[in-house]
Amino acid sequence: MLISYRKKLLYSGLAGLAMAIAVVTAWYILNQQEDNHVERVTASTAFGVEALLSKDIEGRIVSLSGLANHWQGSGEAYRAQWEVESRNIYDAQPGYRTIGWIDPSMHVRWLTPVSGNEITQDFDLRLNRPAFLAAEQAKESGRLIFSTPLESVLRGKGMGLYVPVYDPRSKQFDGLIGGLLLFDPLLQTAVPQGLLAQHDIVISVNDEPVYSSTSAEQPVRARHQQQRRFNIGNLEWTVALTPKQEFLQLVHSRFLTIMLVAGLILSGLMALTVYLGILAVNRVHQVGEVADRMAILFKNLPGMAYRCLNQPKWQMEFVSEGCQQLSGYSRSDFEDGRVSWRDLIVPEDRDLVWERVQQAVLSDRAFELEYRILTSDGEERWIWERGRPTDMMNDDIVYLEGYMADITGLKSAETESIKEKGLSDAIVKSALEGVITVDADGIIEAFNPAAEEMFGYASNEVIGKNIEILIPAERRKVYWKTVEDYLKTGDRQSSISGNVTYGRRKDGSQFPYEGSINQIEHQTEQKLIFLIRDVSNQRAIEQEARELQQKLAHTERFHTLGEMASGIAHELNQPLTAVSNYMAASRDMIDDTGPDIRVILKEALNEASSEAIRAGNIVRRLREFIAKGEVSRQIYPVAKLVEDAATIGLVGAREKSIDWSIDIDPNSNNVMADSVQIQQVIVNLMRNAIEAMEDSPVKHLTISASPISNGYTEIRVEDSGSGISEEIRGTLFSAFSSTKSNGMGLGLSICRTIVESHGGEITAEPGSNGGTIFRFTLTQVTDEMSE
Repeated sequence: MLISYRKKLLYSGLAGLAMAIAVVTAWYILNQQEDNHVERVTASTAFGVEALLSKDIEGRIVSLSGLANHWQGSGEAYRAQWEVESRNIYDAQPGYRTIGWIDPSMHVRWLTPVSGNEITQDFDLRLNRPAFLAAEQAKESGRLIFSTPLESVLRGKGMGLYVPVYDPRSKQFDGLIGGLLLFDPLLQTAVPQGLLAQHDIVISVNDEPVYSSTSAEQPVRARHQQQRRFNIGNLEWTVALTPKQEFLQLVHSRFLTIMLVAGLILSGLMALTVYLGILAVNRVHQVGEVADRMAILFKNLPGMAYRCLNQPKWQMEFVSEGCQQLSGYSRSDFEDGRVSWRDLIVPEDRDLVWERVQQAVLSDRAFELEYRILTSDGEERWIWERGRPTDMMNDDIVYLEGYMADITGLKSAETESIKEKGLSDAIVKSALEGVITVDADGIIEAFNPAAEEMFGYASNEVIGKNIEILIPAERRKVYWKTVEDYLKTGDRQSSISGNVTYGRRKDGSQFPYEGSINQIEHQTEQKLIFLIRDVSNQRAIEQEARELQQKLAHTERFHTLGEMASGIAHELNQPLTAVSNYMAASRDMIDDTGPDIRVILKEALNEASSEAIRAGNIVRRLREFIAKGEVSRQIYPVAKLVEDAATIGLVGAREKSIDWSIDIDPNSNNVMADSVQIQQVIVNLMRNAIEAMEDSPVKHLTISASPISNGYTEIRVEDSGSGISEEIRGTLFSAFSSTKSNGMGLGLSICRTIVESHGGEITAEPGSNGGTIFRFTLTQVTDEMSE
């Protein structure tokens, strides 16, 4: 049958209409498919960004919490160790601008790194309201708190993380461990750039935009935009992803290609089928890539991510690859129901864990737990878990999603720290020395049993009080000056170590002690430890020894005078005889009143007076020499010490045909000395020299004094005797060592003791003329010492 032109036209029109309808239908279907594809890819990418951000920030939570736990567990934080640990976190988790410790007054004290962050050193958090509010909330709640977005003083938008720490002994607030995260480097680190190659991203925290991959001039397209809202800590995050124009153009170009093929080829159904098949494969491939990325992400987590029903057995619907390392069981063991998580929890912890989780579910909040599990091989491990309830299906079914990590190592370190602290406390309690700990204001914080015995106070009577109650009132200024000097120098060993000072007992009596100061480092405030040793018995023994020495020296002086008795009598007889002669002549001439006689009489009386004074001086010096008094050191000219000693020491020398010379250097300074003791040394050396020259053909004694280096004056006594043998010289200054047949051997030993007590040194050496030279030194008195 021939078809008319109109029918042909009608059929053509109907065919064209059908084709148009088919094309429009195909266009509509394809357009819907492309929209759905774009939305699925965008939603999957948004979920991936959420997972990556959550994982990254939760990892930072674990790290900072671990740093805080270590602080609390150790009881004292050494700064070098803190810097190492904080630097490890800073290097391992890029995105931090700085990690620091904030003291209880909300001032930033320690920083990692310091370089580039100098402006934040000692920064007062109260000047940045979001940071201060978050820090206060962390302090009040006792848990980690994020600040709302803030403008950092270091320029850049970010947020703060604040973990409170507490003193393990007093349980008082001890500051915060804080970290400043800048959003740009955080997100560039946490979210791989390849994941966002096809999308623009805008991230908001508490509805405040904090990051955008688009410029301010580029409008955000609402179509195809996908959002994910989720909570991390106390903040609500929003991730908004919009396909980039290039991605949409790519998809649209594919759509136009299909339309062109469908329009040009009437048999486009086959081509369209092939094309759609290829497109479907591509979509599967893309979805597979996203799944692979998520699988890699979960596999590389150090712990285990999970999702389970909130039921008593906590049957897992999903676990990450970390389950094998964490528990010893595989993913299939959990996901196929062969192992339930509740069965792994040790029986003692199960009820408490269930109760805590149900409380979080009822209040619709996140939970954080620490408990123990038994692995597949029976090993007990400590687990840290952080999770949250979520409705995956409907209101009747509650799922739990979260993350678990092995903290057995941290718990072991905490236990060891507690043991070490117990050992340290035991050592302090059993120490023989008094151990007192005070803060920078001098408030006593610790007082061991030895200190209780020394001061007469019980520890509860002094703890919390100022250390001044243990210091005599007249010595308190010296104490504070000593502490101030010590803190300025930074020397770990105080300059007072070994020096003797005095403490005040409860009954008001004082006692001498040797003390040292050390500073405890890395505390929130300065603390000082005083080590005190009571030297009362030692001082009493030293005082007894000094008294015995003085008695021995006094006895030796009497012995010396006994040996010099005849010489002394001769020395006194000369001036007394002269006085007698002068007085007798004056008596004979007193009746003659002539002017010449009066002149002669006056001269005779003057000579008699001079001889009487001479005799009096000899007696005075003898009395001073044998006097038994307290040791009294004063400033004396060297010349006077030598001359006064020569008056006694040279008694009888002329009768033994000994000549002498005294040579005092005019530059010899004054010395600080006890005149009687030093004169005893010089007299002893002179008498020994005189005795040594009795059988010598040449009898000459030289006494000299001159300044030497290092601020000393040297006094020398040189004779022309027979000298001292090598055998005797080694023990010459030892007690009971003597070269005399009737000597006691104490003279030179006493001389050495006297010289060394004056800070000097005495030696003997062969003389140039065959005799012996004795030398001893005394400390010179400078102008400052004189003043």
